[in-house]
Amino acid sequence: MVLMEKERHGAKVRKRYERAKTPYQRALASPDVEEEVKAQLRQQYPTLNPAALLRQIEAQQAALWKLAVTRTPAYNEENGSKYGQPGPSREAT
Repeated sequence: MVLMEKERHGAKVRKRYERAKTPYQRALASPDVEEEVKAQLRQQYPTLNPAALLRQIEAQQAALWKLAVTRTPAYNEENGSKYGQPGPSREAT
């Protein structure tokens, strides 16, 4: 939201803002963005599906959590190994 104007009424200040815009809308309205980039954005925008994107992100996060939970522990007290490597045999001593 961009501040359009301020009006002072005694001690009170009333601020007026522009309507909120999405990043896509701001990019299309910006004179700093090249027309070629704007054309690419216009072509890509209709194909986006926020619900499908959320499902993909959640599935990938679940896969990462599964890897984190089932990962080999950093230290295994039973055999003295670190980082999943076999430790020295305690039977030989």
